[in-house]
Amino acid sequence: MNTLRKLLSGFLALSMLSACSNDPFEGGEKDEPVTPKGGYFFNLDIAMPSARTLSRSETLVGGGSSDGTEIGQDYENYVSSALIVLASTANGDMKNFGYIASAVVQSNDITDIKDEDKNASYSVVSEVGKTNLEAFYQSYFKGSTTETNPVVYVFVFCNPTADLMSYFTSGSLKVGDTNWINKTCKVVEGVSGATPENAGIWGQNSMLMNNARLATRLLPSKITDWDKFAEDETPFHLSADNGDLNIDNSESSADPAAAGYRGAISVERSVARFDFKDGSENNNTYSAVYFTDNNGNVDANSPIVDVQLQKMCLVNMSNSFYYVPRVSNNGQGLGVNQTNLNEFAYCGVQRPWVRQDNGLYVDGNYVVGPYNSIFGSTPGTGFTNYFNYPFFENSGTFNDIESTADRWDVMLIDDVLNNGVPSGGDFKIWRYVTENVIPADETRQVNGISTGVVFKGRLLGSELAAAGSLSAKEEIWEKGNNANIANCLNGKPFTYLGDKVDKLTGSSDTDPIFYYINGRLYMGWKHIRQAAIQASVSFKADGSLTIDKSNPLYKAVFGSGPIPPTGNDGTTTNNTVYVTTDGQQIKIVDPDWTENPVSSSYAAYLASPNYLWEVWMQKGRPSDGDGSSTNVDKSLEQMRAAIVNGGTSIFQSSVDSKAGAGYYCYYYFWVRHNDNENNGVMGPMEFDVVRNNVYKISVNSIARLGHPRIPANDPQRPRPQTPDESEDIYFDVTVDILPWAVRNNYIDFE
Repeated sequence: MNTLRKLLSGFLALSMLSACSNDPFEGGEKDEPVTPKGGYFFNLDIAMPSARTLSRSETLVGGGSSDGTEIGQDYENYVSSALIVLASTANGDMKNFGYIASAVVQSNDITDIKDEDKNASYSVVSEVGKTNLEAFYQSYFKGSTTETNPVVYVFVFCNPTADLMSYFTSGSLKVGDTNWINKTCKVVEGVSGATPENAGIWGQNSMLMNNARLATRLLPSKITDWDKFAEDETPFHLSADNGDLNIDNSESSADPAAAGYRGAISVERSVARFDFKDGSENNNTYSAVYFTDNNGNVDANSPIVDVQLQKMCLVNMSNSFYYVPRVSNNGQGLGVNQTNLNEFAYCGVQRPWVRQDNGLYVDGNYVVGPYNSIFGSTPGTGFTNYFNYPFFENSGTFNDIESTADRWDVMLIDDVLNNGVPSGGDFKIWRYVTENVIPADETRQVNGISTGVVFKGRLLGSELAAAGSLSAKEEIWEKGNNANIANCLNGKPFTYLGDKVDKLTGSSDTDPIFYYINGRLYMGWKHIRQAAIQASVSFKADGSLTIDKSNPLYKAVFGSGPIPPTGNDGTTTNNTVYVTTDGQQIKIVDPDWTENPVSSSYAAYLASPNYLWEVWMQKGRPSDGDGSSTNVDKSLEQMRAAIVNGGTSIFQSSVDSKAGAGYYCYYYFWVRHNDNENNGVMGPMEFDVVRNNVYKISVNSIARLGHPRIPANDPQRPRPQTPDESEDIYFDVTVDILPWAVRNNYIDFE
């Protein structure tokens, strides 16, 4: 077994900040960053969270969530500096932690703890100024002669940010100040034109860490007792027994949840980690569209369209979190009762929610973030105020075209899988993220504020369809259509409207437009129009015509209007036909058809997707290019709206910066923290990201095509208030949430 020789250096020559104050909990003089002379020394053990196997889904007392353990990488466990803060509460008010003193420690020396039965990784000897302790004791006893042992709280920040160190060393912090505990870490990353801020909190060998739980310690009952600890060789023990004073700060129980637990101070990472693996076992490619007959029967053995996931993008990463974590029973920053640790606690334990038979959730609590009051009402604009890589634009509008590389954190999936660090089970480390928690009830878990991952996929024709192997299953009216769809998607020669086409151009103006509804993909409007006729028209025994206008496909094409006597080839002849199984074409005359401009039937026809598509065609198919144009022709705008409102998705080709010309779609996935395992119904804290957890993401299957590239083509276009979960589950993603522990063996760091 290796020996941990040098994990951290520099705790022996610890410089403490001193200050003068008559009452540190009622305001006092400002701290002056001076090196104490003739101070008192204390000893402190610091521990990383230990590895353990626990049940899903709660935050552990020692830090992290559940469902197994993820062992951290060496560089994720390394500590190169630390900040130690001492504080005390007044009258048991657990929201007011009055500042006593602090120490910034750089790399020098460390005393190893090699006992494998202990969680502690190292032992620290530090110095506190006499002035600080004198002020604290005067405030604590306030003239009382009762000899009790003062209670203090120790906060440890490993690899602290420059911002945090400056806050404690600038001299502006008053002794007794209670605001420090609410200090937030502002993170700016990937914001166009903005200077990165605290972007090193997840750097190798310098990952920010904080207390995993509240560390309570006892001090000597008299200030004069500290005279025994005036040398660094004889420090007062904050993590061990002080037998001569009958003060035991050692680990009093093997269970960190037990009352009075002291011992080593456990720390956890202040950020979370996302891992990813290819769940398809086929180069991130999934079958999404299958052969479906006119009766809606799906042949699961006959795929037509596959989707290959090619890019993944992080969205809505919070730009702020508390340095000192906290939980509350109402999701807000103060809870209901400040002295009841079951209602509010700094470094508190996250309790799981229990779903009762009546559907209500009880007994749980919330991790609290700095935007708790804002997120409680869900903002609809100004998302850059809260997020790096916001999912929505500041106006609340949505755009997911290629230019979003400037707004989202976009990565090629191949780069993640080929260059990422292995983390077990074929997972690769993708990136680190900040904590993002949503307060109050589950209805606040919406697309506007939840952290998510956007996957960009390319539509590809299956080998089976491209080879024409599905021809025997096809109706005569669409013979060869599935092969044309597959070859078009693959950029191979195909036939469209009777013409041979060599390849895609990537132009949404000239390449075929696809229409997708109810699990079927139609190549061009003529195809979906004919499919609607075939699905809704039937004949009685006497040969008379019946049209089922309640048919979903009929409504998607003709709305509530009648079938016009002309087709979509621009002629005025009666070319609206029904094709029989033997290829016979029967002209269709809808008895509801009329050209009377004041009739309700004709008004319904003028509002139908089919009519508005015809108008758009007659105007020369005006385009908005990549979908970002603000000057959209009215005919295009009306046509799109009618088709999309009918539940049909429109897919147009484009040129991807890496993959070239093709058809692309997006899948939006919102990261789960506490999965209630009840699809379609959200539970409290289900869609959160909590520090010191590893979220292992794997796409297992895709049941349908995703959102179109152009938002205006999308019948399910996201809005800030769109719930994170719906009953329409078509993108199966597994997220395993693991506590992020350290290695069990000791390691040499050279």
